[in-house]
Amino acid sequence: MTQTNHTKQNGFTLVELTLAIAFIGFLVLFTVIATLQVMRTYNKGLAVKEINQTARTIVEELSRSVRSATPTSINTTPNDATPTQSRICLGGISYVWNIAGGNVNKFSSSGNPPVTFVKASDSGALLCSSSAGIYPNIDPASSLPLLSNRVWVQNLTITKNPTTGLATITMQLSTTDDPTSPILESIPGGVRCKGQAGDQFCAVATLTTTVAMRGDE
Repeated sequence: MTQTNHTKQNGFTLVELTLAIAFIGFLVLFTVIATLQVMRTYNKGLAVKEINQTARTIVEELSRSVRSATPTSINTTPNDATPTQSRICLGGISYVWNIAGGNVNKFSSSGNPPVTFVKASDSGALLCSSSAGIYPNIDPASSLPLLSNRVWVQNLTITKNPTTGLATITMQLSTTDDPTSPILESIPGGVRCKGQAGDQFCAVATLTTTVAMRGDE
């Protein structure tokens, strides 16, 4: 009698292999999507933190200067009627900036590059004095940039009350925007992030504070 041995072979069927590949693909896709979401959240957090810290630093800087000023020493150029000429002179120190990436206020150096936001020594408040509607350029040797070109000033006003001796500072900063694919939109009183793709690098900060002007006291 002849005996035949049958060897059982183990392995995956085509259906099992397809299901395994599909499951692995799902895990990879889920991991990639989760990683991208975490990175977007992280980038958004960094943008918000940077703008908030920058806004607080600038407002604190302005508060110190305004606090040592007198009501009559604060001279401002029209921030609303002439938004491109944004300057505040505090009797010895002046602040000059461009609104939202503008280029009207410039340095006096070669090529006249635009300023973002600078603090300048200006004993005669000459930077707030215009000649035929033209304001002087900023001498880079006597000024200190306080903002990088990665930040835009959307609004800055100082409202003084000579009766009470109080001044209210309101400032809004934002990350820079791309005109070809904007992620900022205008709203009453300023701007906001649209909440669309790419806005993980968008952040807006608005701060308001009131200080007492003490002059030389």
